[in-house]
Amino acid sequence: NQALEEQLRQFNRETSNQMVVIITNELCNFEPMEYATNIGHSWGVGQKEFDNGIVILVSPDNRKTFIAVGYGLEGAIPDAIAKRIVNQELLPNFRKDDYYGGISAATGVLMQLAKGEISAENYGQQGKKEFPGAALVLIVVLIVIFFVVGPMLSARKYANTNDVAFWTAMMLIMSSRNSHGGSFGNFSSGSGSFGGGGGFG
Repeated sequence: NQALEEQLRQFNRETSNQMVVIITNELCNFEPMEYATNIGHSWGVGQKEFDNGIVILVSPDNRKTFIAVGYGLEGAIPDAIAKRIVNQELLPNFRKDDYYGGISAATGVLMQLAKGEISAENYGQQGKKEFPGAALVLIVVLIVIFFVVGPMLSARKYANTNDVAFWTAMMLIMSSRNSHGGSFGNFSSGSGSFGGGGGFG
C-alpha cells in the first residue's frame, strides 16, 4: 500500500528509525523470530550505530507474525509491549482477514512509541479496565453485612432462643466462625518465553 509505504519513509526521515513490513509465506524453515531477526540484520534495518530498526513479519498461510525490535529501541518498545501490539493490533484484524488494517494499526503504535509520543507504560495500560467505584462500595457493604450485621442478627436470635445475653451470644457465634478454617487451592498460570527481542503471535 502506497500510503503505508510513504508513512514508513516519513518515519525514517523524521526520526532516523527504520521500520520494514515483510509479508511472505516462505519462511525457509526458520521460526518467525529467527526469520524477522535475520531480515533485520541482513537488510541492515536501522542505523548501525543506533540499532534502531523494527521488522514486522507477517506470514498469512502459516498464520504467524512477529515484531523484531532493534536493541536501540528496546527501551521504548520492550518485548512485552511488542507482544501486546501483536495481540491487540495485528491479530484481531488478521482474524477478520484485514491485513492492511492490522499492519496499519501496529505501525501507528510502534511509530508513536519510537517517537516518544506515548510511553510503553501508557500503551500497556490501554485495555485494562479500571475497578469501578460503585463495585468497590458494594464489596465493602457486603463485607460489613457478612462480618458485622449477619453475626449481630444471628446473635440476637440465639440470645432470644437460649435466654442468654446478647454479647454472650455474639462471642459464641464469632468464636464458632473462627474455629472453621478454609483453604485456598493453588492456581498456576502458564507463561510463554520470548527471545530475540520482540513479540510474536
